[in-house]
Amino acid sequence: MSEKILDTYFFDSQLALEVALRKNQAETSNPNITGLQLCYYNGEKLKKSPKNCIHLPLDEIYSYFITTNHRFPKFVCFLNTEFSKDEQISFNNNLSNILTLSISQNNLLVEKYKKKIKKNKPNFSDKKLRVFIAACRETIVMQHISKNISQSFKKIGCEVKFHIQKNDMESCGALAGLKELYKFNPHITVNINHFNNDYLNKHIYNFVWFQDYMDIFKDSKQIKLRKKDYIFTLFKDMQEILKSKGVKKIQMGRQNFCINTNIYKLRKKIKKKNKVVFIGSSYKKNFDNVPISKEKKSIILNELLDIYLTIGPPSEKIKEEFCIKYELDSSYNLGHIINYIERDMTIKNIIKLNPTLDFELYGYGWDTDKTLQRYNKGVLNQGKDISKVYNKSKFALVSGGYILQQRTLEAAASGSIPVVLDVRHNSSSYDKSFESAMLFFNTPKDLTELLKTNRDFNFNELVKSHSYSNLIKKIISIVEEKINEK
Repeated sequence: MSEKILDTYFFDSQLALEVALRKNQAETSNPNITGLQLCYYNGEKLKKSPKNCIHLPLDEIYSYFITTNHRFPKFVCFLNTEFSKDEQISFNNNLSNILTLSISQNNLLVEKYKKKIKKNKPNFSDKKLRVFIAACRETIVMQHISKNISQSFKKIGCEVKFHIQKNDMESCGALAGLKELYKFNPHITVNINHFNNDYLNKHIYNFVWFQDYMDIFKDSKQIKLRKKDYIFTLFKDMQEILKSKGVKKIQMGRQNFCINTNIYKLRKKIKKKNKVVFIGSSYKKNFDNVPISKEKKSIILNELLDIYLTIGPPSEKIKEEFCIKYELDSSYNLGHIINYIERDMTIKNIIKLNPTLDFELYGYGWDTDKTLQRYNKGVLNQGKDISKVYNKSKFALVSGGYILQQRTLEAAASGSIPVVLDVRHNSSSYDKSFESAMLFFNTPKDLTELLKTNRDFNFNELVKSHSYSNLIKKIISIVEEKINEK
């Protein structure tokens, strides 16, 4: 088992320096994302030390963590000290209390800036529209989508502030972003999966793009929107849920994933091979965490898997029947089981039925699966590295609950044929005009014949229709229309 690396507070400055120089990667709030280990230390300040070795005397801990964006220490190292066990426990408790007080004070500053932002009216007679977009490096996908949106706004001449942590020692604290937002005083804000609207000035246009089923789609709370809040949703049923919670139809619209063609593109120097790749993480952890008994979960898994292996993806009606039959509180729990089948179990059965298949698997969680370890190639960096892998592969497996996934677009733009799980019968908003750009399979055994295909594929229309520039045009047209109404 590998050593657990945590941000640490030291009493021995030399030991802190020694550990900091190792440049270890520490845990963050996302188990799949790490950051440079922080080594705080007490005592006399070192004359020379790396950026992650931070002098922090005991009497400065409280004030330091009120404003810093650095992660908190998660462990105290008592090596080379004379602390007894009881004294160590007492110190840990006191440190925890001090950090809690720092958080409380930080929250007061957060509220102070929220009030200042609320009063901060942007001037729409300015020559350029200012756009503010915040992201967090501890997200795997959303930070890159936010960055792509910001770059697209820049291309059309907007003034853009893309806020994200300055380095991999910082957390996703609210204070730093709010300070930037207040200083920048934008005309437009863009958020992924969160409203972040309660503190905005009423004149700011706020655009929210929901790509995941966040808590607001599951709870019964009414949603409070400002007149200048506009919502895009990845799925049509998201709009129905929002509508039932008081959101006006005129403030909503559908928006598929987008593709950055500066990154995902054909790379002529890369030789394409007759292989299949899958890029995405395992759903095993989500499946394991479904809050029902193992016996019940196993029964549901086996029954559903049989449907997937013999017929293909079940209809929404069949899914509803499963929820009723097994007294599942919501389709959310069933959804995690289905995701596990559509990804992990589907891949396992494809390999089982095609033992000679040249197959590569990239993403988190596959290294712990004995069946799939031999196909696991590790984790790719978002962007260019993914495009390169697709460029060298004739086929890209896209197995999930909808057709036009991010990976479908990335593969097509990189010249790899998307081989997509056929869930068209569950998508009322699916555009059939893009079907010629991909292959569809119902069951794992279908792939044996599908991969022999020799027909030509034209990805141009699929990729062109899902550009970030189209999304930006949509946002700007809404803002300009409202401005001109005045």
